[in-house]
Amino acid sequence: MNFENMDILVSVIVPTYNTPKNYFKQCIESLANQSYQNLEILVIDDGSEKKFADYCDELTAQYPERKFKVFHRKNSGVSASRNFGIEQAKGEYLLFVDSDDIVGKYYAETLLSVILKYRTDIAKCGFQRFTESNQLSGKDNKPSGEMYYQEKEEIFKGFYSSYLWDKIFSKSVFQSIRFPEKLTMCEDVLFISTLLNKNPVCPAVAEPLYFYRINPWSLTETPNPKKCLQAVKVYEKVRELPFIKNNPDMLANRIVHCCRWRLRYMMALVQEKPNGWREKFSDMRKKYLADMLPIQDYADTKFMKTSIPIINLSEGIAIAYLSAVSAVKKSQNKKSSS
Repeated sequence: MNFENMDILVSVIVPTYNTPKNYFKQCIESLANQSYQNLEILVIDDGSEKKFADYCDELTAQYPERKFKVFHRKNSGVSASRNFGIEQAKGEYLLFVDSDDIVGKYYAETLLSVILKYRTDIAKCGFQRFTESNQLSGKDNKPSGEMYYQEKEEIFKGFYSSYLWDKIFSKSVFQSIRFPEKLTMCEDVLFISTLLNKNPVCPAVAEPLYFYRINPWSLTETPNPKKCLQAVKVYEKVRELPFIKNNPDMLANRIVHCCRWRLRYMMALVQEKPNGWREKFSDMRKKYLADMLPIQDYADTKFMKTSIPIINLSEGIAIAYLSAVSAVKKSQNKKSSS
């Protein structure tokens, strides 16, 4: 990076809520170890228990050379925490990091270089998923510097990622858009899709600079019909955006994502059996089949491909099939978390 760019302040927004301490520590350590020095790191504690809230203060105080700021707020959800962070941020550019993930040493420096080179509102990097059993390799390696410029067609081909944490944003973007605080599922999908619909340009560096943790402690969560339905509605809204609706491959990809959440919703219904669940199941099954039967060649997982013809047989068979799948997944999750 050119020396003259080192005076540009970048704000990193880290919402957290009772994150396991060892995960949070690894996240904070990776941010403290950034090669780019002119960072402010805003930790937004979203109403955590006192022990963890105190730990946030204690841990960040160990890095006085870094501009860590911790804000303790009443629990309001991750979108509200991000919006609060945006309001507090002094930087010209913003990064969003999940509090149980890890960033590479050159994460901020490289993303800032990309967005400055192409003078865009958004830029992205590669990412890598990991678990406790994985050995992270190369997280402190300096990227080669190879960048590529994505305009509409390239974004379509890659079916853009809807994550926040692999991207840097100009703060000016947030003058006209915020995270939807009523959503608890797929709020990042709606945000990124809306942003790219306005200006579908996203330069990138391919190398992984962000390391996304697959959490064993979250695997035991029971599918929640309300949350699944929120995700369905997000994708129903996203697929109507002109930059998606006018591209057949992109539209099919978003429909598949929508129907993946419809499957989860139906599985949650047969598992929890809330009031009126059969009527809700019947309605969602009809929508699922209406969308997926014409584009079943786009189904991108074995489970999706297997499910379409079975769910199409009859409602009773669909209920029995998804009940069995739910039971198997629940058993697998218990084993994974034990």
